[in-house]
Amino acid sequence: MKTMTKTMSAVLCLAALGFASCKKDAATTPEPTTEQPTPTNPSTPTNPPVTGTKYTITFETNGGNVIQAITVNGGTALTLQWPIKKDNGFQGWYTDSNFKTKFESNKPISADIKVYAKWVAFATEEITGGVKIINFNLLQEENIIIPRTINDKAVLEISSTSSTTNTVIKNVTLPESLKTIGQYAFSNCNALETLFIPPSVETIANYAFKDCKKLMGIDIGPSVKTIGEGAFSDCNTLMLVNITSSIPSIKAQTFFNCKALKNITIPNSVTSIEGSAFANCEALTKITIPALVENIGDQAFINCKALTEVFVNATTRPTLGDKAFYDTNYSVLKIKVPVGKKVDYQTNGNWATYTSMIEEQP
Repeated sequence: MKTMTKTMSAVLCLAALGFASCKKDAATTPEPTTEQPTPTNPSTPTNPPVTGTKYTITFETNGGNVIQAITVNGGTALTLQWPIKKDNGFQGWYTDSNFKTKFESNKPISADIKVYAKWVAFATEEITGGVKIINFNLLQEENIIIPRTINDKAVLEISSTSSTTNTVIKNVTLPESLKTIGQYAFSNCNALETLFIPPSVETIANYAFKDCKKLMGIDIGPSVKTIGEGAFSDCNTLMLVNITSSIPSIKAQTFFNCKALKNITIPNSVTSIEGSAFANCEALTKITIPALVENIGDQAFINCKALTEVFVNATTRPTLGDKAFYDTNYSVLKIKVPVGKKVDYQTNGNWATYTSMIEEQP
């Protein structure tokens, strides 16, 4: 697991600044803060001011609450307070009205400036305890920060429609208030490159990331309790998946058609691998079936052409569905079962289809 995590970090740092440990260094993404402080004090000096020329900073909040101009000593670097606007999430301060140049909080002030607030309007529905963002994949922004609260209500869920293709959204910062990445939340976000799942998330719903064609890796932390059907299906550049949570099953088509998937560790908590869970994962070379698995569904690993080793750690032989390993490379595939269980696997159920490939683990 340690080797896989290091590999994932290296690949994703190079491929898309912003994922996991690299996310704080991404210069092209909005600052990954999701909290909106109360705008009672519009600025906080981060360096001691120097004597000399004074400069004025004025604020255009573009429909947000009014923030009065402030005067600072030259050479002062400032972190500016966030404004608030109904139904919107603040995306940062910019030094031009076209939002091309972001205000740099670590750069000393050397002239009078005017800063402009950038917003993204979110459609929401009230749910128990907070709000759910709906139709997320209709947004037309490359970089999106989702705030912890909208209209003083915690953002608990994100969802989208299944039919909309989005080719604009590249980077998303999720709030630590988020509990559910809902059905189709990021589905068909074809340009999405980076996404860090915060430790507050408990549910990744059905088809949440379906057809995210540029997503290369995902880290699913220990707080996640459920990953839904087809959650990462058709993510055809997804190479690395790190699951450290104790999920009970790999649902149907969870990684269907993830043609670039090379490395994944199925958690030891898993008891069921459902139908087509890894179908068409053409780059997958090895997989370990945990000891608690009781069922492997129909076509679970069909067309995994690069698969050479399957380690089955279950001493009680799992039920094997039809064509579970169909259209793999039978000449090289080895299914390695616990010591003393070879004959049991070779002579029962659909396992008997793969008799010549079954051998005992060392």
